[in-house]
Amino acid sequence: MDENFAENSSIVKNVDASNFMLEVIEGSKEKPVIVDFWAPWCAPCKQLAPILEKAVLNEKDKIALVKINIDENQSIAGQLQIQSIPTVYAFYQGQVADGFQGNLPESEVNEFVKKVLNLAGPGQEVEELILSLNNSLDQMDWDSAKSLANEVLKIDNLNAKALSGLIEAELGFKRFDEAKEIVNSLDEDLKKDKNLKEVIEKIEVSEKAFLASSEIEPLKQKLQDNPNDLQVSLELAIALFGGGNIMEAYELLLSSIEKDPEWNEQAARKQLLSFFQTDGLNSEQSKIARRKLSSILFS
Repeated sequence: MDENFAENSSIVKNVDASNFMLEVIEGSKEKPVIVDFWAPWCAPCKQLAPILEKAVLNEKDKIALVKINIDENQSIAGQLQIQSIPTVYAFYQGQVADGFQGNLPESEVNEFVKKVLNLAGPGQEVEELILSLNNSLDQMDWDSAKSLANEVLKIDNLNAKALSGLIEAELGFKRFDEAKEIVNSLDEDLKKDKNLKEVIEKIEVSEKAFLASSEIEPLKQKLQDNPNDLQVSLELAIALFGGGNIMEAYELLLSSIEKDPEWNEQAARKQLLSFFQTDGLNSEQSKIARRKLSSILFS
């Protein structure tokens, strides 16, 4: 690859002491700025430059790439304590936010650029996709939700909202093993995200309910024979929920709470609250059941 490729590119600005404040410090308040510190005599710098430019090329509207020749700008190099080159810093909101030294492999350079892009949060395209994703999830359009989640993940493979939406779609399809595979592939820190924590908690509840759904008719017969058997009522509610009869499951649990709110250490109430989380606190069915629960508990 031509060693002057990056230096001559229109997407790379050469910065010096006269415009460092404008292009890097002030510029990073609008979008992240990657600064490549180099020198003409540095062979690794010439190897890294085109790799760095290639990684930035498709994101040039969201990120800026500038080059600073340390031989000609020793004051900047001194202030930023540049001790060896190539050194690459990412500036955001006027400060150094990330960086690396040395000539990294292309895959690691690409990961670095992705991390820098995430500093500014999701772009307009991602925000619109997430909005459509949430709408599809609300409508239980699992095909559309999965497609939209994957579109976001192509742009930002660590987007927690998209990952949680993808897991939610797999649960909607009753593909519990696939949902678990996604969870197992996630970094432990990422699993701490609020959206992901909530959907991960849904997996066990949803799978248990689905497996129980085949027992609906036998359980209905048992409850008909003994309407006050709260254990059977609980088991039937779980089966109904797994079969998609959400409101019927809610009504059964609410009836049990009315009969004996303290039964089995408030088992019916705990199950109901667990279902609210799985169904979504803002679903119309959850809202109706929550109002009824409040009426029972505080009347």
